[in-house]
Amino acid sequence: MSFCSKKKKSQTLLITKTKVFDKLKIKKIFESGFSGRICLPCSSGIICDELMNRTGSELMLKLFDYSGKMIKEKRIKSGDGPDEIRILGFDTTWVSASGKIYCIDNDYLKSIDINGFKIETLFKFSNMIDGYGTKYLFSFYGGSSLEEKDDQIVTSFESTGFYENLNYYIVLFNGLFKNLKIISASRKPRPPSWIEREKQQTTTGQRVDFMDIYEQLRLKRMLSVDWKRNMIYFIVDIEKPEIESIDFQGNRKSKYSIPMDTSTFNLDRKEIDEWVNYLQGETEEYLRRINRPVYYVPSHSPAIMGIKVIKDWLLIISGKRDWEKQQNEVLVFNLPTLSYDGSFYIPFPNLLATKWVGDYYVTKKLVENNGEYSFSHEVYSIIEK
Repeated sequence: MSFCSKKKKSQTLLITKTKVFDKLKIKKIFESGFSGRICLPCSSGIICDELMNRTGSELMLKLFDYSGKMIKEKRIKSGDGPDEIRILGFDTTWVSASGKIYCIDNDYLKSIDINGFKIETLFKFSNMIDGYGTKYLFSFYGGSSLEEKDDQIVTSFESTGFYENLNYYIVLFNGLFKNLKIISASRKPRPPSWIEREKQQTTTGQRVDFMDIYEQLRLKRMLSVDWKRNMIYFIVDIEKPEIESIDFQGNRKSKYSIPMDTSTFNLDRKEIDEWVNYLQGETEEYLRRINRPVYYVPSHSPAIMGIKVIKDWLLIISGKRDWEKQQNEVLVFNLPTLSYDGSFYIPFPNLLATKWVGDYYVTKKLVENNGEYSFSHEVYSIIEK
């Protein structure tokens, strides 16, 4: 499939800087307060995991009601057996419309039954998806948005050589990977830290490891679906103030430029230093000797850091950030016209990791306590006023 087979229509969106959007109410409904990898709102409540040791070899699954009261918990050990899970990932675990929890565990899809926390291996991806493992993989190298409605799922697969070519595919399927359709192929830009690393190694001959606070966002495939009109909106390059769209048939492609001055999106050095301290503590000393770590700090925040369709609005999270309040600006556009409807601020954590579960918004933040770092999650409800 060609990565530029169909010509895209281009359009510049208009923005009125003083216009405030006030039609959505954002309310924090849960905070985990313990270190874990997942926190997912579902019909039965909010399911989280708590890491019981530093290696993650043992964890506690917990189910809370929406008032924050714990309903039940179960300790499980990490493993590769049919009733075990090696790792639960923030970007590789999701809640289906049926209420089941699904998890990508290496080459297998596994499920967690909320009632008894029973783990079941459903299938090996290569046995279910033609070309899996040879052409593409599902959230193996980088995370992806995943949205579902009426048994239809839209997400993305990365190519098997994603770290070399950065190619990925936007896909549509029914249920558990039935009637799989490749809608479009696209390509991520090469992260600037990778380019700098290659320059350094070519110049000095020394192996260096460039650490970039935005690398996870750069590689993540962020998309959202306008189900009413069968249209997918997605971000290709977080550094560019633009988004793209494509319909379910892969025919109507458009690119939208957003006028913004990203040079004013300042960084907070304190937050960057905290992230550096965390990475240094996570990296073994012998690895630091083999690959000299260099912490890549860009001159400003990226242009765009998130995207979401809610009802007849397209929300674009910009890199304009209030570091003290841990909030980012959101630009709101009406669908389908994409006329500007105003802006507001949304919680955005220092770890820069967020996830949409239906109309719930989940953030993952880095917490420091006496020199020790852990992860904590917050869940927000997003409702129309």
